[in-house]
Amino acid sequence: MREGSRYTAPEVESRRSRSPLASSRLMVRGSWWSRACGFVAVTSFAVHLGAAVYEAAVVAPLWSLAPPDSVAAWAALRPHPDSATLFQPLVAVIAVAAAMAWLSGLTARGWRLAWLTLELISAGALAAITVLLVIPAERELFGAAALDDSNAAATVAWTGEWMRAAAFRFAALLVGSWSAYRAQLAGMIGDRRARAFANDEADEDEFVIGTGREAGRGGRRAREFSFGDEPEEETSLAGEAASARKRWLSSLPGRRRTAKK
Repeated sequence: MREGSRYTAPEVESRRSRSPLASSRLMVRGSWWSRACGFVAVTSFAVHLGAAVYEAAVVAPLWSLAPPDSVAAWAALRPHPDSATLFQPLVAVIAVAAAMAWLSGLTARGWRLAWLTLELISAGALAAITVLLVIPAERELFGAAALDDSNAAATVAWTGEWMRAAAFRFAALLVGSWSAYRAQLAGMIGDRRARAFANDEADEDEFVIGTGREAGRGGRRAREFSFGDEPEEETSLAGEAASARKRWLSSLPGRRRTAKK
């Protein structure tokens, strides 16, 4: 605590803890469970988004550019990269982590709860797209039926279905990654702002002129700011500075002669 405070350190902390901004800071911050699950969710979203970009840019063109021949050649290749072994566990982790972060962060207020809700919606959409669209398309494309020439039309159709499902999945990943990231930042930024406001509120009545001992005996408060168009009171120290100046002025020889005339 700085010099000149009329309150002791425990009193200041007590005033800050009773402040409404202090309680709102705890609500904005959220629980540690929500923070931990949010960190897992944003990390899983980021890993899945990066892997999906790599798959769309490098792996998918190898089998989707000239169906059905390219799909049959890819299915006959043993072994070939299978993104499902990574994507499906990531989707499960994202769904569970987002749900836990939202449930344990229901006491949060402001933008954090809104971002957590959007994160949960994105995780649910990602899980639905994966289960209902991506997995059936990959099962039809890379199963035993893909090697049969009589299924050429179906292979072309399923290739288009997979491309649309991949686009929907990418959109859900993008929105989910951004909302999870903003949910983590929202609590941190709100915590810093609330702490700054709480400190200002607690320091409003703290500052007085003089040392702590003098402040305890009723030290003078700091003068308020003036724009110059208001009459200012004359500053004196215990009422002695003004009388001493008058006595000094009256003791000057020129003043005495002028006063006699």
